Amino acid sequence: MKKLCLIFISVLFVTGCNQEQVVTLKDCRNKVFSDALITAKVHSNGIEYARLNGCFQGNKSNYEQIVKKFFLEDCSFFNLSEEEITSIILATENPFVRTKSEESICAEFMDQIIDKSATFDRSTDFEKEVSSVLMQEKYLNCDDDTFAKLALLAAIYVDSITYWNSNLEEILKSSISTKSEEGGWDWDIFWYDLKEIAKADGIGALFGSLLGPNGMLVTAVMESVKRTEEVAEEYYENKENSN
Repeated sequence: MKKLCLIFISVLFVTGCNQEQVVTLKDCRNKVFSDALITAKVHSNGIEYARLNGCFQGNKSNYEQIVKKFFLEDCSFFNLSEEEITSIILATENPFVRTKSEESICAEFMDQIIDKSATFDRSTDFEKEVSSVLMQEKYLNCDDDTFAKLALLAAIYVDSITYWNSNLEEILKSSISTKSEEGGWDWDIFWYDLKEIAKADGIGALFGSLLGPNGMLVTAVMESVKRTEEVAEEYYENKENSN
C-alpha cells in the first residue's frame, strides 16, 4: 500500500489520459478515482491509529500530537517532517486559505456530496453515490489537476463515511445518549452524528486542497479526530449526568 500511495501522490496532480489510448474521458477519470480510493485509506488508518492511542474516550486527549505521530511514524513514506505537518495545520487554519478553499470548485463539489448524504443510510453504496456526483459532466471536464483534487476529496469522504459506518457504533456503544426509550439505537441521532463527522473529514480535506494531496490527507485526519473527540466527549458527559 505504501508503494501505491507514493505512486499516486507523485502523479496525482499531473496525470492525464494518454492521447494515444483508445479510452473515454470517463474511463480515465474512473481510473483516477480508483487510485484516489487506495490513497484515501491513509485517512481511515489515521483515525484507527488515533482510536488505538487513546482518542475518543470522552477525555481530552492530545489528539494533535497523536495525528502528527501517525504521519511521522506510520506514514513515513510521505517524507513529512513535524515542522511541515505543523505548517499544513496552521495554513489550513488561516482565514485566507479557508476563504480561497470555500470559493473553489472543490467547495461546490463538497456541498453537493453533503447534500446527497442526507439520503444515506447503513445500506447505501457510498462509493457509487459519491461517484455519481464526481462523474457529472462539469467535473469530468475539469483540467487534470482540478479533477485529481476532486477525486481525492471524494475518496476521502467515501473512506470516512465507510469507516464510521463500521466503527462509530462500537466507539459510542456505552453512551446512553444514542439509545431510544425502548433500549435500541436511536438511528436518527446516530446517523446525524456519523454524517457530521464525515462532513468534518470532507471539509478538512477541502481546506487542505490548496496544499496538495498531503495537505488534504493531514487536515482530513486532523479534523476527523477533532470532531470525533468532541462527539465522544458530549456522549460521555451525557452518560455521567444521567447516573
